[in-house]
Amino acid sequence: QKNFYVIGNEVAKELERLDIKKIKKIFKSSNDLFSYFQTKKLKNKVFCYFSGNVPNTQLIKKLNQLKIHYKQQVLYTVKPKEKLLKKTVELLRSCKIKIVLMYSVYTAETYLTLIMSQKLNKKAKDIIYICLSNNIALILKDHGYKRVLYSKSPTEKSILQMIKFTYQF
Repeated sequence: QKNFYVIGNEVAKELERLDIKKIKKIFKSSNDLFSYFQTKKLKNKVFCYFSGNVPNTQLIKKLNQLKIHYKQQVLYTVKPKEKLLKKTVELLRSCKIKIVLMYSVYTAETYLTLIMSQKLNKKAKDIIYICLSNNIALILKDHGYKRVLYSKSPTEKSILQMIKFTYQF
């Protein structure tokens, strides 16, 4: 059994549940993994990168920068919605949606595409966006969204605390 470098405690727990015990190190984010790899001599090592059909392009760029050799293994498939539900469009148009959570760069990019296809950009910019990480928040900010927050740590607990702080129930 090979050693695993894992991004996220939940992934690590799932691997342990599957009786995979050789977890060398757990990272909070792909940025943390990249920082760690920068300090190591990895010249002749080949890593297996487990991902979905939509890989973390930022991580891949960074691995390539460090000239780290890897093989990508797709474990699951993500299929985006092709259009927003009619009810969602109605809620956006009537300003009933106050907060939107963003869990990945891919989700943010898909959301923006769907919003633009319905010509809801102006309405969508009034919403508060809470993102799991700064990388996700930057996608929205780059498209002119101003009401964008991100959790201190890319964990479910941290994002839930952010929601509680931002929107008092």
